[in-house]
Amino acid sequence: KPIIHRLALPVMVYIFGGGFFAGSAAPIFTGPEYLMDRGDVIVVTINYRLGAFGFLSTNDGN
Repeated sequence: KPIIHRLALPVMVYIFGGGFFAGSAAPIFTGPEYLMDRGDVIVVTINYRLGAFGFLSTNDGN
């Protein structure tokens, strides 16, 4: 059986910082291609709701 070498790869986490207004971490806007050309790296991107649908508060405690 072949020996599997496990490498500890660097992990880069990208959280879009659009000022809670607009934008996305989608590849169409911020693709990881420039990181993939550098070598072995794990890229994690997350999205979160923006504007009234994301952080709307009525200050009623719920």
